[in-house]
Amino acid sequence: MTIDLEQYQEMKDKIDKLQRDKDRAEGALSEMMKELNDKYECTTIEEAEQLALQLKREARQLEKDYEEAMEQFQAKWKGVL
Repeated sequence: MTIDLEQYQEMKDKIDKLQRDKDRAEGALSEMMKELNDKYECTTIEEAEQLALQLKREARQLEKDYEEAMEQFQAKWKGVL
């Protein structure tokens, strides 16, 4: 199979673009991982996922605590408010 110069240049251009895209994606990933480490002390995606789950559980608990406190407040001060 023989390819001509034009086909070769097209393939080379596509490969070069793919390499640039890959390099850009790797750079973005590196920056995100640095930010995860700096802000949340997570060194892996798995650690970040575990932290996210923990924070969601804490948020649900805080919301539940708030709702219970609000109900108690309203019951206590129902006649005054």
